Parts: sequence; structure tokens; C-alpha cells
Amino acid sequence: MIAARAGRSMVGDANGCRNGKIWGEADNTDQEIVRQLLDAGIPRESIVLAFYSPQKRAYNEFAVA
Repeated sequence: MIAARAGRSMVGDANGCRNGKIWGEADNTDQEIVRQLLDAGIPRESIVLAFYSPQKRAYNEFAVA
């Protein structure tokens, strides 16, 4: 699964993920897509907010990598 719209995308391979996780790369465009993924039942542990450094990711409720 790749979540994408014009100008907005979650980064991943043909299956929509990288290392089994869905990666959001831009905080100003991916917030709505992340919300849609959560609403669709994708667990927070499967979503990486890649616009944060790995050190900061350790302090949010989403996947680190």
C-alpha cells in the first residue's frame, strides 16, 4: 500500500513500506495522510515520522525506524 495524493506521499517500496514500516517524510504534507492511516487501523508502531531525527522519534508514540 502506498498512500499518496497530488504533492503528498508516504515513502516506501511497491508495498508502501520500508523495512515493514510506512514512512512519512515531510511534516507539512504528511499529517493528513498519517491521520488517515491511523483511522484505517494502521498501528502507530508501523508508522515512522521520518521528518524527526531518530533521537526525537524515540520520544513519540510512533515507530523509531
